[in-house]
Amino acid sequence: MQKSEVGEFLAFLTVADHGGFARAGAKLGVTASAISQTMRKLELRLGVRLMNRTTRSIQLTEAGIHLASELRLAFDQIERAGAAASAFGDQATGTVRLTTSAVAAELLIRPNLAELQRLHPGISLELSINEQIVDIVGQRFDCGIRRGDLVGADMVSHRISPDIRMLAVASPAYLATAPAIEEPRDLRMHNCIRIRSIGTGGVPPWRFGNGILFVDVKVGGTIAVDTTTVALAAALNGTGIAYLGSDFLAPSLRSGQLVPVLEDWAISRPGFHLCYPGRRQVPQPLITLTQFLKARAG
Repeated sequence: MQKSEVGEFLAFLTVADHGGFARAGAKLGVTASAISQTMRKLELRLGVRLMNRTTRSIQLTEAGIHLASELRLAFDQIERAGAAASAFGDQATGTVRLTTSAVAAELLIRPNLAELQRLHPGISLELSINEQIVDIVGQRFDCGIRRGDLVGADMVSHRISPDIRMLAVASPAYLATAPAIEEPRDLRMHNCIRIRSIGTGGVPPWRFGNGILFVDVKVGGTIAVDTTTVALAAALNGTGIAYLGSDFLAPSLRSGQLVPVLEDWAISRPGFHLCYPGRRQVPQPLITLTQFLKARAG
């Protein structure tokens, strides 16, 4: 494979992860026009349209979705191989101040704390749980964990988890007496447990897709919360339908306490990234933590 072809694939995946040419260009240090030209070259070389473009956004075609999925696996494997090799380097000593959401802490930090201490006893981790987007520099954090689509263009980011499959779920008790749910718009007849947006504080619509089209449903309900943990608790109590990531839901799904609906319409969101400011020297403890988490990305 030519070096230019690898560059085209990387540019395409950055567009797919960041949702547009401008943000992808900022991430890669090139102009949006250059990204657009690269995408046209890639489509011409592959002989297939990978994305539909409008003045405001881009939407991946079926071929584009498939290519992005395969490229994520390939690039993630390369990053994990490098991170695993680097983890054998000199031991780091120092403190890392990390801000993250409760879900990311539960999925990525808590299961790995013991191994982190065993492999890197010189690293101290100060963890702050916050559901809002925190000013990493202003509040003097070393790094943060955020979904890929919430990482600022001025940040260096490293993917540390796969994409997040979003599921609408409810308890068997709730579904037993509720109207049938056969397509996304049926959710308008249900009590939906809404989660306020991290960025705006508003309640965003729930997005679904079936491989052919995407549907945004503005759901209603008697409860709106700030955290996924509260939304999960409300769903477990039979309050209504929640819309959450499948990894976070896994224990409740395995136990049968929650049941997914509209699985054929489930979409994926960008996975979690560890990010930090790009315009300063990166301390060795943060480098080591980054390598450690990347090596364990599933």
